[in-house]
Amino acid sequence: MAEANNKSLRIFLVERKKMNPDSTHSGWYEATAPALGSFSAVGYFFAKELSQKLKVPIGVISAAIPGSGIEPWMPAEAMLKESFFNNNTGDSTRRIKDGSGKFYTTMIEPLIPFSLKGFLWYQGENNCFLQERLEYTYKMKSLINYWRTKWENNKLPFYYVQIAPYYYSKAKDRPYTVYSEPEFWEAQAAALAIPNTVMIATTDLIEDPADLHPVNKWAVGERLAASALSNTYKMDDKPAMGPLFKSAVKAVNPLLSILTIKEKGSKATMVLH
Repeated sequence: MAEANNKSLRIFLVERKKMNPDSTHSGWYEATAPALGSFSAVGYFFAKELSQKLKVPIGVISAAIPGSGIEPWMPAEAMLKESFFNNNTGDSTRRIKDGSGKFYTTMIEPLIPFSLKGFLWYQGENNCFLQERLEYTYKMKSLINYWRTKWENNKLPFYYVQIAPYYYSKAKDRPYTVYSEPEFWEAQAAALAIPNTVMIATTDLIEDPADLHPVNKWAVGERLAASALSNTYKMDDKPAMGPLFKSAVKAVNPLLSILTIKEKGSKATMVLH
């Protein structure tokens, strides 16, 4: 991005203390190196790929706080609309945490006048560190439904990234295991039950699982763009996302196992030796 000079793209960086979008669209810049210094690399490569394939100018907005949880990006009322968080059983996983909405009010709500084609979401490490599982799925559902309601479009696409592999099990301050992240991945995948959502995987893109933030941002952006080109723009008939695990059966032969994977409209079975 240091040498980027793409005048067919326009970027808007949401700064928490300066956010004040208006009818003159002040705050929009051409996607050149100086303006991209603090911008989302994934967002830039997503927009670049879309522009090249659609052959039209693309505008993309980045609203992000590194290391944040999901809760600050929606007000508490968003979660209170979900019965999961209205169950007074004393279960701590159903409790709404302090700090809900603090980024929503300053960084998301002011964007509502803008007409959007969809959302990209790349977050989860913070909640995985907190060992969240099913509650994270319901938090995603709360956020997606609330944002769609505010933009008055319950079909707005929501494309999100499954967090990258990381050595959570090596952390010393919490009782993580080798199952901690796979269980969180399951919670992220469960959100696919929400209509018009797509999840892309990053398990093959990392070079070092000790790095919480993989450097291969261009591939993540391109995968998100491929999802949008397929699912939103109907540019081709390629799947909007990769296959998902469905089931596994241990065969009578101890050297064989049967794995079933699925994707929209199809199913495939693999025999593993």
